[in-house]
Amino acid sequence: MTEGLLSDVFFDRAMARWSEGLRARETGAAAESLAESMAAFGVTPDTLPALALSSLVEVAWSDGDLDPPERSVVLEGVEAAGLAAGSAGHELLQTWLAACPPPELFELGREYRRQLSADLSVETRFRVREQLVDAARSVAEASGGFLGMRAVSSEEEAVLEQLDEDFGL
Repeated sequence: MTEGLLSDVFFDRAMARWSEGLRARETGAAAESLAESMAAFGVTPDTLPALALSSLVEVAWSDGDLDPPERSVVLEGVEAAGLAAGSAGHELLQTWLAACPPPELFELGREYRRQLSADLSVETRFRVREQLVDAARSVAEASGGFLGMRAVSSEEEAVLEQLDEDFGL
C-alpha cells in the first residue's frame, strides 16, 4: 500500500474538509444526521482516518469471527496507510477490533468513502480504490482457509465487492 496516496486523499485533504464541516456543524438535515451518526460511534475529526479504513475491520469480522492473523493484517494495513499507532484513530479502530461493531458503523464508513470519492479525479479514485481493496483482500486472505482453499469466504467476498462499488467506478 502506498502510504502517501491514502494519506493525502483520505487523511490530509479530505479530513481537513470534513473536520471543518463537523466543527462548524453545517446546516442541513443530511449533514446534521451524518455528524450525529459519527458522534454516536465515537468518530471525531481526529478519528476520521479510522472511519475511512473501517472496511478492513468489516472484512475481518464479516464471517463472524476475527482471527489473530486477520487482526495483525488489519493493524499492518492501517499503519501502512498512515494511521499511526497511539493516535486517536488507531485507538478507536482497536476498539472495533476488540468487539464487532454494529453494521451501521460499516454503512457510515461506506457513506464516508462515497462522499470523499465524489471529489476525486477518476484516476485518483481508481488508485485509492485499488489500494484499499488490496489491503482488504489481504485481511480476507489472512486466515488462509483450509489447505489454501477457500481462503476468502463468501461473506468476505461480499464485503470486498461492496468496497469496490463504494468508489463508483
